[in-house]
Amino acid sequence: TVQTGILSTDVLVVQPSNGLFICSFRTCLIFEGHTFNNPETIDDKLEPGICSKNEEVDNNCVVRARGLPWQASDQDIAKFFRGLNVAKGGVALCLSLQGRRNGEALIRFVNQEHRDLALKRHKHHINNRYIEVYKATGEDFINVAGGRNMDAQAFLTRGAQVIIRMRGLPYDCTAKQVIEFFEVGENPCSVMDGEEGVLFVKKPDGRATGDAFVLFAVEEDSPKALSKHRELIGTRYIELFRSTTAEVQQVLNRSMDPKTFETPLPLPLTQLSQVPLVPQHFITSGTRKDCIRLRGLPYEAQVEHILEFLGDHAKSIV
Repeated sequence: TVQTGILSTDVLVVQPSNGLFICSFRTCLIFEGHTFNNPETIDDKLEPGICSKNEEVDNNCVVRARGLPWQASDQDIAKFFRGLNVAKGGVALCLSLQGRRNGEALIRFVNQEHRDLALKRHKHHINNRYIEVYKATGEDFINVAGGRNMDAQAFLTRGAQVIIRMRGLPYDCTAKQVIEFFEVGENPCSVMDGEEGVLFVKKPDGRATGDAFVLFAVEEDSPKALSKHRELIGTRYIELFRSTTAEVQQVLNRSMDPKTFETPLPLPLTQLSQVPLVPQHFITSGTRKDCIRLRGLPYEAQVEHILEFLGDHAKSIV
């Protein structure tokens, strides 16, 4: 006989490559009277899901991750927490006031035990970036991921495996043009449910913003769709990003708020004079040559205008 000495509170990790050993080990445990009533399973991928503004989220199940690469998707973040179960639709990418990802995300886990284990990933790495992980609240998650927009709810309940965000669309772009954009070229893919699988983001007055979300039925369509990043519709190059249900909710919520599109008033000259200027020698004295300065930009220039100006070089921005 084998003396196992295993208690009911011990954790057994099964490695598929050691199947024969595990089979013998399990036989010994059963022989000694151990039972396996509630085995815990770990999800191998993040499942999509929708969160409403009225939903209650446990404060002990949420973390905030900072320092994420701006191009990181919800699947990338779920892989960072591999071995822990993230709730369905439980990755909410935070956006800046300009609607771009700011390197933060809120992650909702299925229980407190998994949340506590997630906190131990603090300062672990994604590629060459270390990620900070802190406690967050259920309210934090709802503020980012929750939504009441009926169009978004109907769009997100179609059961798509992949959501792609499009930026830089012509303001008169149609759903038919979006479908054709993905169906032509070297890696064609079909939009789920045709024109119903395209959701344009509009301002409160109904005008286009140049953004849209597109649904694809299966995971295999994701790399095909993203391969069309920076291709043209008309004369405009289109940016493509893997998106999430939470991001759709967040963008649609903001698009219906008139304050989102208000142009801020310029600071009075009295305030501008109080802003300290950084001396030139402090800027250029570093040994690393990985930054550039742009001067002479139009006052109304936004991040997307700078990315368009940089062209293919924008892909190297960290």
